[in-house]
Amino acid sequence: MMPIGIALSCIGISLFGLTNSYAVLALLVAISGLGAAAFHPPAFTAVVTSRTARKGGAMGFFVAGGNIGFFIGPLAAGVIASTYGLKGTPLLLPLGLVVAAILLKLVPTTQVERKPAEISGAIDKKGLTLLTTVAGLRALSVLGVIAFLPAYFVSTGKPLLFATSLTSLWLGVGVVG
Repeated sequence: MMPIGIALSCIGISLFGLTNSYAVLALLVAISGLGAAAFHPPAFTAVVTSRTARKGGAMGFFVAGGNIGFFIGPLAAGVIASTYGLKGTPLLLPLGLVVAAILLKLVPTTQVERKPAEISGAIDKKGLTLLTTVAGLRALSVLGVIAFLPAYFVSTGKPLLFATSLTSLWLGVGVVG
């Protein structure tokens, strides 16, 4: 599922600039979202079940890789859109498809049978609700900034490349910590 997820996300995002239709754009966003949803659970499982003794380091590498992608994405899209206009967004496609092809070669296709872990004790529903709420609010705030910060700066007359570079800088600080 990981290679399929990467390919779907890449295809959806890369075609954003080719449409003037809100319905088609919504469909492309949905395809991209489904791709992300298809990638993350098996990727997380692969990291957790890897044979490395340093699972924390592997998970840190996984999360840092995602943050680096968030950092590079607006900058790459900004350079392409500033140079070629929105019709240039398909230029983002080859990199994602290459990554999907690499994953297709590297990721084993066989599933290892695992016994489900047993949960002992009661689940702290209040704590789980608080954690889920905080994580959801964090995701909304970060995604809101990613979506609207460039639009805000462009609406104030700043060049698109400046707006996307500033967004990448803000996300890059998150990569560093």
